[in-house]
Amino acid sequence: MGDTSVDSHHRSSWIDRVLENSVLAALATLLKVLLVPVQLLAIVAKRRREGLMHALLACLLISTAYVAPFYFQRKVPRGHRNTVLFRTVSTLTVCAVAWIPLALAVSRSSKVEDIQGRHVVLQLLGLRTKGLAAAALVPILLTALLFLGPLSLLVIKWLSGRRVEQLDRSLLEWWRSTVVGPVTEEFAFRACMLPLLLLQGYGPTQAVLLTPLFFGVAHLHHAYDFVVHQGCTVHDALLMVGFQAAFTTVFGWYASFLLFRTGHYIAPLGAHAFCNIMGFPDLSAAQAHPRARLISRLYLVGILAFAALVGPLSHPLLYSNMLPSRSLGVNMYGHIAHDACRVP
Repeated sequence: MGDTSVDSHHRSSWIDRVLENSVLAALATLLKVLLVPVQLLAIVAKRRREGLMHALLACLLISTAYVAPFYFQRKVPRGHRNTVLFRTVSTLTVCAVAWIPLALAVSRSSKVEDIQGRHVVLQLLGLRTKGLAAAALVPILLTALLFLGPLSLLVIKWLSGRRVEQLDRSLLEWWRSTVVGPVTEEFAFRACMLPLLLLQGYGPTQAVLLTPLFFGVAHLHHAYDFVVHQGCTVHDALLMVGFQAAFTTVFGWYASFLLFRTGHYIAPLGAHAFCNIMGFPDLSAAQAHPRARLISRLYLVGILAFAALVGPLSHPLLYSNMLPSRSLGVNMYGHIAHDACRVP
């Protein structure tokens, strides 16, 4: 009788231990299951941080490679024939390899699946044919609205037979500022960087605002030319370069916006070339002109018209830049920026 009660006690203790272990095992399993989303989020966050850093380093590398050769010809002004030839070769060489970080990012990403066509990298670079005619013309007309005042002054000067500085340039100057500069800068600093930043986890606003900073910094080397070749003081050179960097950064925001909306490399390229032809508006000449009131009004009309039309005239539909995707129905760059945190 006593042995039976002892056996019952052992069996109940064993059952209790089994139940206790089962409960603990179930709780441990449940905890692991609950931790899976947290672990996935941690993996995603880590990959996103790595992607963000890799994109920044790639953009810095492209920017440095673009500008560094300019310091190899310090004794010759940047408008000299040898300098123009050297910089043409060096910048084209950089452009020949600047797309590689984007291609590597595309090969590791699943966010390009809905982009139609075989040549995804070329499309992300803005090198595509659909909507090309509109992209080559409309952004230039849109940009011209901002220069309605300066353009009116230019036309008045030309009709009166006076010298027009924008047209009175050497072939070498035209080549440097209207062809080589816009072609290489927009490719390296816009077409290669913007989609890379988007693919690696930056949002559209972040990418559009960040890309021009590399572009603006790339113009700081002009300070050396101002001091050495143009005889400016260091103070004046820094002021001019600071203003130039600020101006190019603001323009870069606009150019990045055009690329994002149109999906065409030629859109910011055309705007860049047009701005280089026009130069910075000469406000003092407009104020001193006999028709200053008319020109001032045209300045204002142009700015207001640009502000009203920049949205409609840059709509992705005009440039065949809308994806008929299963999930988003947005433009190409908006698609790769969407859900940037998902695990590849």
